[in-house]
Amino acid sequence: MIRTPLQTYFYFGTAVRYLQDVRPGEPIADDTHGGRRIRTNLTSVLQTMARLNLSSSLASDAAANLRRLLEHLATAGDASVLSNEQHRVLTENIDNLRATLERELGARHTYSSAPPCAATHRAPDDPAALFAPRVYAALPAMARFDIEEAARCTACELPTAAAFHLLRAVAAVLQAFYASNASWRRTADHTELFRRLGYLRAAFRDPCRHPDATFTAEEAQRLWTLSVEAISGMAPALKEAMEADAAHPAESAYLS
Repeated sequence: MIRTPLQTYFYFGTAVRYLQDVRPGEPIADDTHGGRRIRTNLTSVLQTMARLNLSSSLASDAAANLRRLLEHLATAGDASVLSNEQHRVLTENIDNLRATLERELGARHTYSSAPPCAATHRAPDDPAALFAPRVYAALPAMARFDIEEAARCTACELPTAAAFHLLRAVAAVLQAFYASNASWRRTADHTELFRRLGYLRAAFRDPCRHPDATFTAEEAQRLWTLSVEAISGMAPALKEAMEADAAHPAESAYLS
């Protein structure tokens, strides 16, 4: 799957429209204030078609003609303006290209995430935002991996897959929690943490072990909340261990 900001599609359309509306005598190069002119917009259109793999449009005669035109414009000085002949070539071919694009894009689809909440929507790009400061960095690598995978599954409306990854993430943190020598783990009252973990086991982990188990989007969202709470409840032990390793790197390397 190609990861593309939605702004790319917005600018792609405006660039095509700009090229259709230009007139002879307009500047070829960008202006000194950052305004994008003919050369930049044409470059962007061709590059975006390649990035989105619009094969029919890329193989069209119009695209080939526009590439040749761009080669000529690339050698023009920054003070150059569009000639009448260049304008003719540009408008004829950008109109033809737009017709091809509309046919090809009509058969293509892009997908945007449908998150149950803003937090899980942000997780693929910023998973640390789900947790209090410095919690995410202290988690085992496998837990971080599964949290990101769960967020992607949630965004793609795959709640059962999201539940699978969330439960794996909790299990990875739980293993690290019990392996930790942090004093907080040995001395703090973990009654509420164990209650949450027990509920997760009974309501989600045990059912998930059955091959025919499925979860709804609402159940997955509930699991998100419970998982973040449980992981955050174990995080102090992991943070304490991480801080100790940072303070005594040689010793922690020897012990490992």
